[in-house]
Amino acid sequence: MGKGLDKDTIKTEDTRDMKTLFILITLSIIAFTVQSQSAEEYSISAASKFKLKDFNGAINDYTCLLELNPSSAETYISRGIAKDSLEFYNGAITDYTSAIEIEPTKSIYYFYRGKAKYKRRLYSLAILDYNKAIEIDPSNAVYYYAKGLAKANLGQDVCVDFGKAAKLGNQEANEFYKKYCD
Repeated sequence: MGKGLDKDTIKTEDTRDMKTLFILITLSIIAFTVQSQSAEEYSISAASKFKLKDFNGAINDYTCLLELNPSSAETYISRGIAKDSLEFYNGAITDYTSAIEIEPTKSIYYFYRGKAKYKRRLYSLAILDYNKAIEIDPSNAVYYYAKGLAKANLGQDVCVDFGKAAKLGNQEANEFYKKYCD
């Protein structure tokens, strides 16, 4: 035994250490439970604020959600859409890119990012995103139509894209196709 320590002192210290460990584990479980409840509350709050067009409030709640779960592609997309609604296109593009990094096979994520780039008049970059969306989901008429609009802004031929969108059932593309390509 060490200097000045007896068996009873060691048992008391071991008991204190066990109690401390138990308290820390219990607090961790409680914190995790509260965090999960907070995530649900933030999610509900963000959706409500978004529906009421309180986009700044929704962005704040989505940001809190991302602090709790930074790997949620859907939350990045939702926050990006809220930023897009406020015409914060650079922030929206950043959020869409984060979602794509998490889930690179979701065509809609590329489409959203392409739309934000289109709104910033970055038509060539928008076309790249629309192409990726089409590569993942070639049956979506909206992707071809959006690509055609971006090409039109660059003075490029739009007939192939509008034609494909029209064949897939997009009425606006069909009207453009009849007017400019027939």
